[in-house]
Amino acid sequence: MKLAHMFDSVLINLHEKFRYLSHMTNQPIKILDVGWGNKSPSLTERFFPCSEYHGIDREIYNLTEYDLRIMDKFYNKDLNEDDLSDIPDEYFDYVVVCHVLQHTYDPCSLLEQLTREVKSGGYIIRVFFLTKYVWHSPLL
Repeated sequence: MKLAHMFDSVLINLHEKFRYLSHMTNQPIKILDVGWGNKSPSLTERFFPCSEYHGIDREIYNLTEYDLRIMDKFYNKDLNEDDLSDIPDEYFDYVVVCHVLQHTYDPCSLLEQLTREVKSGGYIIRVFFLTKYVWHSPLL
C-alpha cells in the first residue's frame, strides 16, 4: 500500500512539473532532466511520448532496463565538480531540476550553466526543498 501511494505521489509531482507544457504533450520536445533517477525516463514518457530525453546525474539510480533503453543520452556528472560544456547549448525545450539544488555547493552557478542549455522560449523548472541543511557557498 505504501509503495502504491508513493508511486501516485511521484505521478502527481510529475504532473505538477509538466503542467506548463501540457500543450506540448504530443509534440517532439527535447527534455534535459537534472538528477533523473527513480524511473523518471519512463514516467516522463507517459506525458511526452514523442520527447527526446537526456539525463544528468552522478550515478544511475533506481532505473529499470526500460528506462535505460528509452533514454536518448546520459551525462555522468558530479554537479559540484564537473562543468556542462559537453551538453549542447540552446538545445532543450524543457530543463527540469528536481530536488537537486539543495545538494549542490553553488546552486546559482548551476542554474546559470543550465540557462545556457535551454533554447529561447523554453522552460526551466526548479523544484527544491527548503531546509536548514542546504549547502551553499559563502557570500563574498
